[in-house]
Amino acid sequence: MSAPGRRPAALELWEQLINQRGLSTRSSLQLLRVARTIADLNDRASVDRNAVAEASCFRCTDLLKQPGAQ
Repeated sequence: MSAPGRRPAALELWEQLINQRGLSTRSSLQLLRVARTIADLNDRASVDRNAVAEASCFRCTDLLKQPGAQ
């Protein structure tokens, strides 16, 4: 749990990923859904920084595709 007035590390990482990768609102929410699923699979009550980081790995291959490639 974070200290009062301090933002959770998972939220900070999520916002950092959105800004660095230029994610749309839809993509950023999908990232959160995947992170929530990962947290559930690991029996975690809340989404932590590790779940967000792992969820972001699933987007890596999407970002490496070149436009028009199938």
